[in-house]
Amino acid sequence: MFRGTTLKSAIALVATLALLAAGASIVRADSVDADGDTLETGNNITASCLTETDNGVLKLTYDSTGSNPKHYVAGTALTISSVVTNAGGSAITSAASNSTNNVAAIWNADGQTMTIPITTVVPANTPGGTYKVDYTVAGAGAGGGTVSRSRHFNVTVTCTPPSNTAPTVSVTGVTSGASYNKGSVPAAVCSVTDAQDGPSTFPATLSAITGPYAADGIGSQTASCSYTDAGPGPLSDTDSVSYNIVDSSAPVITPTVTGTKGSLDWYTSDVTVQWTVTDAQSTVAIDSGCAPSTTFTADTTGVTSSCTAHSAGGSASDSVTVKLDKTAPTGVALAPSGTAGVAPWFTSNVEVITNGTDATSGVSCTDSQPFSAETSGTTVNGFCTNGAGLTTNASPLTLKIDKTGPSAELNVTDGTPGGTNGWYTSDV
Repeated sequence: MFRGTTLKSAIALVATLALLAAGASIVRADSVDADGDTLETGNNITASCLTETDNGVLKLTYDSTGSNPKHYVAGTALTISSVVTNAGGSAITSAASNSTNNVAAIWNADGQTMTIPITTVVPANTPGGTYKVDYTVAGAGAGGGTVSRSRHFNVTVTCTPPSNTAPTVSVTGVTSGASYNKGSVPAAVCSVTDAQDGPSTFPATLSAITGPYAADGIGSQTASCSYTDAGPGPLSDTDSVSYNIVDSSAPVITPTVTGTKGSLDWYTSDVTVQWTVTDAQSTVAIDSGCAPSTTFTADTTGVTSSCTAHSAGGSASDSVTVKLDKTAPTGVALAPSGTAGVAPWFTSNVEVITNGTDATSGVSCTDSQPFSAETSGTTVNGFCTNGAGLTTNASPLTLKIDKTGPSAELNVTDGTPGGTNGWYTSDV
């Protein structure tokens, strides 16, 4: 709080300005002889190192004495200004209220007074010394022109600010030169060490990301800290750390192959290959291939479709080989081999072979079929299947085999057996 001694004095100087601060001393300040209304002298204030506030008043008195009195016009609006000065400047402030700065509507009697509240603030740790507070009150004069009155009071500060050591601030949470995956960058924090004000933390200021992939949030970034203590001084420190934000993975390349799947890795219909390239963290650039859609229609033992692309996370490539055979085996037929008799008979064991061809994926036909039993007609079937899984059946074959010659027997149908040893005695 402000401190002082109470001294009440009636100031009756013609055209003298004075200043009064509530709850503080009234002491004579500088005076200027003039005619007209007066403003009474204010108080001198003594302040320590703490923040102190003084609520006082300006006191305006009607005075008709003097050879050429100058009075404010009743009801006039006053312009009130203040200036705080000393050799080194100051943060001390003093200002009048704006709510009661009109002269009374009836302003015509000696000794009539009005008060205008003022507030003076002395911040903590204001350097010791004497500070001059000048107030000027101006308003329209009853005789024309402007009536202006000025006076001052002093603020005496008895404070020796404590010693102050410079603070240190450092960027924590991130490491200089480190690389962090996009989306996983630690929070950058300013950590303060201050012997007088104590430790503190606050978020670091982040720069814009720079580099060819900056628009994707990939590149170099700097976290900066700046801290200024409470004084005296005040003293400051700064720190900054630069690091990299990276894309940790190359693009993902995905082929989609559509068509009728045959055996193994063969297709038996037209085939369409579509490429999809994605990267969740940075922009993708196509280097070669990667056609959105390509259709293959001709039989082939292998045609390749490929895709190569890169992003901030690196390069990637992939390829697919399409093997296409839409044509079933041709020339499929059964071929019997053995001793031919009178067609269509065979007079020996018979082996039936199935034959066929496929120009693209190769062919596999029914295994050789051996027949040894005599038959008057056995149906034989066979087929060929190509590498893609397409099958062609051979026309059925009716196989006939007779390996046994005919047999003969003589019988006597007429004659007279009568002799011995099988002899006949008559015509036979």
